[in-house]
Amino acid sequence: MARTLTLFSEVEGVILQGGKPIPGVEVERRYVWHWKDQKGEDRAITGQDGRFRFPAITGSSFLGSLIPHEPVVQQSITLRHGGGELLLWKFTKHNYDATGEIPGRPLRMRCDVGDKPAYHLVDEKLKLGYSGICTLE
Repeated sequence: MARTLTLFSEVEGVILQGGKPIPGVEVERRYVWHWKDQKGEDRAITGQDGRFRFPAITGSSFLGSLIPHEPVVQQSITLRHGGGELLLWKFTKHNYDATGEIPGRPLRMRCDVGDKPAYHLVDEKLKLGYSGICTLE
């Protein structure tokens, strides 16, 4: 029997400019699951409070639950703003756990469009981090 595999955990975030919410902007989430060569994308529009939300993306694989392999799921979240595209989140997930991107920590993002994309190290011991303008709350 195939088990449920979390490819991209639930995401909640807020888009700001100078600390003030930006309503009505499009946020796009993409992923590539290399085990099944599966790609996907979805979009959300920020509310009046600048907030957006994406539900978890799950998959299933009978062989993937039986055959040992290293999970590889490329993830990105971008924002169309000011005539361009801003990278909010870029990460490669190597497990199928819910909230497995940053172990045990939900993806709650605070993203200010005035910030420059950077690499954010969240666990020095594991050398675990992500790229983008967002910080995790």
